[in-house]
This record gives sequence, structure tokens and C-alpha cells, in this order.
Amino acid sequence: MSSGGKPRFTTSKRGLMLFASAALWLLYADLLVSVPGCTDAEGDDPSTDAAFIDGATSFDAAPVFDAAPLLDAPPLADAANDDAGLDATADATLDASTDGAPSDGASSDSAPPSDGAADALGALDAPADAPKDAAAAQEELVSPAKCPWGIAIAGSAVFWTETPNGAGCGAPSVRSCSTVTPCATLPTPLYTAVNQSLPTGIAAVTAAGPIFYADNQAPNNHLWRLEVDGGRTAWGTSQAGPAAVVQDLTHVYWGHGSGMTRVTVPSANELTVFTGNMAGSIDNGPQTIALDTSRVFGAIDTNKIRVCDKTGNCNDGGSTLVGADVADAGPAEIGAVASDGTHVFFTSGMAYYTTSGVERLLRCPVAGCPSGVPELLHERSTNVAGPKGSHFGIAVDSANVYFGTIAGTIEYCAKGAAAPCTPKVLVANARPFGFAQDGAYLYWGDWRGGIYRILRP
Repeated sequence: MSSGGKPRFTTSKRGLMLFASAALWLLYADLLVSVPGCTDAEGDDPSTDAAFIDGATSFDAAPVFDAAPLLDAPPLADAANDDAGLDATADATLDASTDGAPSDGASSDSAPPSDGAADALGALDAPADAPKDAAAAQEELVSPAKCPWGIAIAGSAVFWTETPNGAGCGAPSVRSCSTVTPCATLPTPLYTAVNQSLPTGIAAVTAAGPIFYADNQAPNNHLWRLEVDGGRTAWGTSQAGPAAVVQDLTHVYWGHGSGMTRVTVPSANELTVFTGNMAGSIDNGPQTIALDTSRVFGAIDTNKIRVCDKTGNCNDGGSTLVGADVADAGPAEIGAVASDGTHVFFTSGMAYYTTSGVERLLRCPVAGCPSGVPELLHERSTNVAGPKGSHFGIAVDSANVYFGTIAGTIEYCAKGAAAPCTPKVLVANARPFGFAQDGAYLYWGDWRGGIYRILRP
């Protein structure tokens, strides 16, 4: 005790109190880190520090909440700023269940698969389930396009014909648009007419032209050569009911009421490929002629396909690849034809919507159908009560064959699939007519009023 009667701490007691005070401060700091809602020395929630989540070497590199980014190695940049530089595409396959909302448009974010596939996890859809996002993936390249019929892709341009025959259709026209920059409004026509014109099939091989199209109605019933500046020249003799047109680097092939004619690109020298009816009996389908590297195919006399070696003289009439008497697989009203050099694929059936009938997808080797009978890949009833689509569109790539339906869908089968195939729906609720393709996209004219495209699976 001091002389004043107050207690005085010794040195050992003062040290003990300092030690206890330090221990309390350490406990408080530990609570700051472990209790949600508290802040650290940087003034934020330490639970958001990247070092606590994904092993980042610095704190607060980026808050990441949508799954274990450690599983996204190696990161692939895709400019989708949802994970601070981590690849959104890779994340989409892992984090759908934790994303509050899709930030990158990935098919697995938030929304369940729309193809009804019985997947264990919608976020882990197999590539075969690609059609689940087809509706979202459609891109309207041109809006509006009134009643498009035939369509062609050449370089960075899309060309199409427009028919006046239908509700809401405009004047008969031929138009073009860039495939790089969509047309916000309907482009000025390269050609248009007031009446007595019905443009159908169309072809081109370069964006700079020339463009070749068929006009089905007299007095314009010719194959026409059209320049991108609008200059137009009749490219061949007048024929009844011209319809389909295809082109390679040296020749143009076009179908009409007397058969198929070949003309040279620079001088319009004509040669009859074969005779028969390639016009009204197949309802002016824009894709009833197809080319591969060495052959030309044509739908003729309603339900036959003729083939000719285009590298030869090609004026011997060709040979019948698909005949009329082909049992249950027999085509009636062939709608569209395509070839990959190994097989020819074609659609058949009623040309327009109907409450009774069938439509088919068929396949035949280019060397000839076994026993003369094409292989029936798919068949369905055309029980459609109102205006929808058509099977006038077909395309084949390295993996699949794509076709339109009267019901208003675009579907596909693996081109080597065993028959019968079960088609996958690529586009629903459409009104497809002519098809075209480039290295990545399938394009089609759609009677909803536009030119559309979609990435091929």
C-alpha cells in the first residue's frame, strides 16, 4: 500500500493485464473474419475475397459466386464479363443452378432445356441436344422480307426472290443483304415489277454478281441475268414455267416446263440437259435442281429424279435415278433436292398445307437406288389446318441433312443415320421455304416475313 492508502500495481501485474488485453483484441479480429456481414481491414466482407473462394493470389481480385471456377481450367476468353475473365461458355456447363440470371446467353443458364430431353442436368446437355436453344438462336437477318421464295448465299451476300402470290405479299422482287451486317429495313430491290412477274429460283456464286433467277410468268418467263446495279438481261429462250436455278463457276442450270437447260455464264449458250416437266407439276419449287462436284440432279415429271454427268457433254438426256414406281417410299410431288456427292436427298409429298396426306424425307446413292427404291428416312402426316411452311427447302452438310416441313419446322437427321431416322427440331414455329447455307449458318426465307439464319449444329 502507498502512503495515501491506494493500491499500486507491481510490474508483473501490469504485464498480465497487457497480455489479457491483446488476447481480447485477437479474439475480436477472429470474429470479424468468421462472422458474415462483418468487415475486414479493407472495409469489405472478407468472405468475398478471391483468396477464400478460388485460390487467387491477391485479395478481391473479383468476386465470383457462380460455381467453382477452379473447374473452368483452362480459362477461355469470350468477352462475357460474368466471371471476371473466366470463360462464360465453360461456366455455362457448370453453374446453371447457381446463376441468378443468365449473363452470357448460354443454353444452360437458368432456363431448362427446351427440347424436352431427359437430361440428368440441363446444364450438362450432350451436344446431340443442341436443338434445345434453337428458338433463341434464330437471327432475323432481314426484316421484313415479304413472301421470300428462293434464296442464295454468295460470299458475304444473301440474295432472294419475293413472290406476289399470297396474303400480305408485296410486288415481285429480287433483293439482297449483307450476311455481315443485318438489314434493319427492307433493302431496295435489285429488280421489281408491278405485275406479270413471278420470281422463283435464284443462284449466285459471288457477292458482286451476276445473279441468275427464273421468272415463272409470261411475258417474263425466262432465266434472267441480274447485275447488282439492277441491270437485267434475258439469259436464254422463253420457256413455260421456269422454276429452280443453280449455278457453278461456269454454267447455270434451270428447270422449266420442257425440262432442264444449261447455259454458260458469260455468253448464254444453251444446251438441253434433259427433257420433261420441271415446272408447274412440282409447284415451282426453288430447289428442285442440285449440283455436286460432277453431277446435276433434277426433279422431273412430278415424281422422278434425273441425273447427268455435268463434266461431260450432258446432252444425252441423263438417266433416271429415282423412278415413279418405288412402292411405299415413292415420292409424290418432289419438293426439294440436295446432294453431298455420295447420296442425293429429297423431300416429297403435298406441296402445301393440307389436312390429309404425308410428307417424306428420302435418300438414294448417287450411283442409283438399290432395286430402284429410295430409302425412306422419315415420313409423317401433313395434318395441318392452316398456312404454315413447306418442304421446298433442303440442305446437306458434312454431318446432317436439313429440311423444312409443312407444319412449320426446320428439322434435321444425321445424313448417315439408319432408316428410319428420328429428326431433331432445329427451328420451331416458322414458315420456311427456300434454304441456303454457308460455312456456319443455315439460311431460309420465312413467310413470317423475314430472312433468317441459325448456326448449324
